[in-house]
Amino acid sequence: MKILVDLTCCEKGHSYGVYAFRVLSVWREYNSSNVDIILLIKEEMEAWAKKEFPEWKYILLKQYSYRNSLQKIFRIRWLLNGLLWRKAVNTSGCNVLFSPGSLLTSCWKVKICRVQVIHDIQGFRTLKGLRKWVYTLFTPLILKVSDKIIAITDYVKQDILKTYHFVSSDKVIVIRNGIVLPPLSLSVSLKINYKYLLYVSALCEYKNLVTLVKAFIELKDMISHRLVIVGKSTPYWENVVLPMIKKAGIESRVIHYSNYVSDEDIVCLYQSASILVSPSLHEGFGYTPIEAAICETPVICTRETALPETTMGLVNYYEPALDFTALKNKIMEVLENYPTKELLKNISDVFKVQYDNVQQAKIIYDCVMECGKHT
Repeated sequence: MKILVDLTCCEKGHSYGVYAFRVLSVWREYNSSNVDIILLIKEEMEAWAKKEFPEWKYILLKQYSYRNSLQKIFRIRWLLNGLLWRKAVNTSGCNVLFSPGSLLTSCWKVKICRVQVIHDIQGFRTLKGLRKWVYTLFTPLILKVSDKIIAITDYVKQDILKTYHFVSSDKVIVIRNGIVLPPLSLSVSLKINYKYLLYVSALCEYKNLVTLVKAFIELKDMISHRLVIVGKSTPYWENVVLPMIKKAGIESRVIHYSNYVSDEDIVCLYQSASILVSPSLHEGFGYTPIEAAICETPVICTRETALPETTMGLVNYYEPALDFTALKNKIMEVLENYPTKELLKNISDVFKVQYDNVQQAKIIYDCVMECGKHT
């Protein structure tokens, strides 16, 4: 048996890359001696593959460069790269293809069995312009050419089935993500000596950071906490959220970590926070509320999309998601009736079992192996 793992969709630090690395780290120990795992990677990932998985062979997928102005005008590189991708898969000699994420170039039908992970299909709701058009056009193609689809939550599975009626229910299997948190290191660089509310996520519109900032503005004279925001700067942050913070005169109360924050420092932020707030409107899974709860920190989140499922009704919720007054009241409720250490530990223990990365990665491996046997 030969398994081809398509890492062409993965970049270092990107969510697909993190997911793939967590799965493959377990496969390295769990893999049978008579099964070969081969990685399909882009040139820029070669050094990473050699360092992290030196025991596995890999196929290097070179990207197509425009050869003339006509090709550049019509922007057909995605098409040519897709053909190169399909050729690499078809000539790999493998029995099954495992794709931990998806790209425009990977919408082609291939000769071997394909297991495709779908993290969500919310791009047609959250993207805009050309990106939304491309996503809407090519997502159903990827679903059609996949022999088995792994959805990371029941919510994602039902969303797929409701949106794309040509996908049969038995084609989609739910295997939830695994959570991996490093132990708190003595070498953490953050020095925190104040109380704060914490937000850790992308700074984009559907993450609904505006509602949290509005709630914090209402709370600024009622609590002494600061608001710590972890996320790379975006136009949404610069043009919408930051002006709101400045207008309210709370710049000194808001700390923004826009550069890379290590996993160890993230754990430190989780453990030291009074509350982790996740006001998101769209989540296929929602890592940060679960990670914070594992760190025994109280969590407040919405009841939108996958969040009630993945948090298992064990954290604090506010609704409606866009109601900053409801969020303000929930924050005050949690601060005034702070959960006991025993309760927070019990919640942490439940999530540790439910989202054990070794267990989840083994289930994925078994699924891929089973599909490969039928080729």
